[in-house]
Amino acid sequence: MLRVLLILLCVLLGLVVLLGVLLLALLCMRAGVELVGVSGEVTLDAIYGPLRIPLWPRPRHLKRKEKKKQAEPEKKTEEAPPKGKFSLAKSGLPFGKIADVALDFLGDLTGSLRISKLRVRLIIATGDAAKTGILFGQTAALCGILVPFLENTFDLRDIHVRADPDFDKEKTEWAAELVCSIRPVTLIKIAFRHRKPLLELYNIFKK
Repeated sequence: MLRVLLILLCVLLGLVVLLGVLLLALLCMRAGVELVGVSGEVTLDAIYGPLRIPLWPRPRHLKRKEKKKQAEPEKKTEEAPPKGKFSLAKSGLPFGKIADVALDFLGDLTGSLRISKLRVRLIIATGDAAKTGILFGQTAALCGILVPFLENTFDLRDIHVRADPDFDKEKTEWAAELVCSIRPVTLIKIAFRHRKPLLELYNIFKK
């Protein structure tokens, strides 16, 4: 009986070690991300070898669960702003803080991150000429810091970043496309090290 238990324990430990080795190998393989966004609507896909996994919007079965939950009678509460969309703040951006966080994070990615494509197009508008001018100036300053840094740090063969003001429109419009790849284990370590400033940056852009 004891011998059988020892054999089972050895088999179990062997499986755990094998799974650990496979997981480590998968994390060390280079994985990519393709992000495409237009005026708040964002599509995000993970690319891992021949696999393409949609990360956002959520898969259909999750959407069905959300619709079913919304159909159930609920107590009336104050309407909350829609989640999952991103925009530039009309009152201006803390571009100095954004630049510091972005440069610090990207600096740690040097030598690990490959950026195949980066295209960003911004039409700055707020409905107020003065605010539009201020926001455009801040955005141009931010681009003037980040774009040369990216060009000098990474091997960027396809990059185009442009921002223009529109004093007639009421709302900022933007379009972006990003294709990059990195080893997941490296990204996890760096993201965990910068988790607090990255969360603050996320909250700046999220409605």
